[in-house]
Amino acid sequence: TSVDFVPPVLANNVLYRYLVGSPGRSAEAVIDSDVTIGNCWACPLGNCNVTVHLPVPVFVDAVSMDHISRLVALDISSAPRHFNVYGFESDLGRSPRELDNSQHVKLGSFEYDAMQGPRVQTFELSPSRDSGTRPMSWIKFQILDNHGHKDYACIYRLRVHGAKGDA
Repeated sequence: TSVDFVPPVLANNVLYRYLVGSPGRSAEAVIDSDVTIGNCWACPLGNCNVTVHLPVPVFVDAVSMDHISRLVALDISSAPRHFNVYGFESDLGRSPRELDNSQHVKLGSFEYDAMQGPRVQTFELSPSRDSGTRPMSWIKFQILDNHGHKDYACIYRLRVHGAKGDA
């Protein structure tokens, strides 16, 4: 998982954070169901990755990304746009930072449309020889860009969908 984005001094102002939705939560925010304004995890562009350890191995068939609605947000530019999803078959007792990227399987590349799409968008994975036959223990989301914010992407919620696999 990438480091948290550290906002400028002005972003520490409570009123500013409420109005602009400035970041301030840890990466654990991406698995929290609270998606109110500003309740997101911000990661710096260029190094924006989050890896989620699933409670049980899963045959992944879709992922979802949530962001606040453009109808209530004053600024939607920090919403993620293009992203890749990777799966790791086994954790081997490692932390996310210790997982070797050569052991992952690319599950897909997607675009979250914050301008025209719904607040919650689900992306179906194309069945592949590599991903469709193996349950995954870890899922890595790699955010490539956003909708125009120059510093960070703000991730509200990520979900993984699929069937429980054998360990």
